[in-house]
Amino acid sequence: MNWMFTVQQTKIPLYPFVIMASFIASVIFQALFLKRKRAEGTDILLFCLLSTVLAFTGSKALTMILALPEPVSFLEAGMTGYGGAAGVLAAAVFYEKLKPSHGIFLRAGVLSLPLLYGLSKIACFLAGCCYGLPYAGPGCVVYPGLRRGSFAPVQIMETAAFLLVFLLMDILDRRGKETVLASVMSCAAAKFLLDFLRYDHIIKTVTVNQWISLLFFASAFVLLVIKKTRKRERRTDAEKRCEE
Repeated sequence: MNWMFTVQQTKIPLYPFVIMASFIASVIFQALFLKRKRAEGTDILLFCLLSTVLAFTGSKALTMILALPEPVSFLEAGMTGYGGAAGVLAAAVFYEKLKPSHGIFLRAGVLSLPLLYGLSKIACFLAGCCYGLPYAGPGCVVYPGLRRGSFAPVQIMETAAFLLVFLLMDILDRRGKETVLASVMSCAAAKFLLDFLRYDHIIKTVTVNQWISLLFFASAFVLLVIKKTRKRERRTDAEKRCEE
C-alpha cells in the first residue's frame, strides 16, 4: 500500500511530503524554542539548517551502513530514525561547542526528536513500510498487494507514543525540569518496546533498532547517574564549607 494523490493524471506518493512536513514541524519547534530562550536570530537559522541537513544525512547514512555488504546509493537509501537522531545530536553538540549557551541548542535538538520521529511514522503507515505483526483484531490495518493481509498498526502506535513523549517533555522543560536525558531514555524505551510489534520479530528475537535503543538508553542512564553523583558531591562540599 502506498497512498498517492493525482495531479493531471500523474500519481505522486504522499510519503515524501509527510516526511517533509515532519522536518518542517521539527524546525518550527526548534526555532520557537530557541526564540523563547532569547537566542540570536542568526544562530537560530544556522542551527535549524545544520540540524536538518545532518538529520537527513544521518538517517540515510545509517541505512547504508546497515545494508552492508550490499551497496546502497545515498539517493536510493531509505531513512532510519536513529540515524536522524544521531544527526540532530551531532548538530546540537557542535553548536554548543561553537556558541556555548547553557545547553539551549542541545535541549532544542533533543526535544524536537520525538516530534520529528512521531510525525515521520505517518509516512511509513501511508507507504506500507515498517509494518506490524500479523493481526486481525480491532484497529488492524489491511495491506493489499504482495503483503496481502492484516497487520498491527504499529506505525500509528509509534506516532501516538512519540507525540506523547514530545508533549510531556515540553511541559516538563517549561517547568524547569531536566529533560535532555529523560527525553532520550523515554524515546529509547518506547522504541525498544514498540519494536516488538514489528514484523521483523517473526525472524529476529532482538532487532537492530532494539540494540541501538539499548545503547541510547544505557548511555543516557550512565550520564544521568554521573550528573546526579556530581550534583550530590557539590551539595556535600557546600554543606561542609558552611559548617567550617
